Amino acid sequence: MKAYVLIDAEVGSIPHVQKELLALPEVKVADVVTGPYDVIAVVETEDPSVMSNLITSKIHQIEGVVATMTCMVM
Repeated sequence: MKAYVLIDAEVGSIPHVQKELLALPEVKVADVVTGPYDVIAVVETEDPSVMSNLITSKIHQIEGVVATMTCMVM
């Protein structure tokens, strides 16, 4: 299962958020972008429950992450 996770981060925390995301084995790419979101991550997991747990238990716990939007690849 693959998803794009669009991440809103606190001002000044974007490099830290990107570094912490890239330390997670499920995160294949974490690009800093312009626009309404600060980082877009490409995430791959085995199933939806693992994806949900990754986002709520790991990504949301990264200091500086304000909000996320997950776009599942069909």
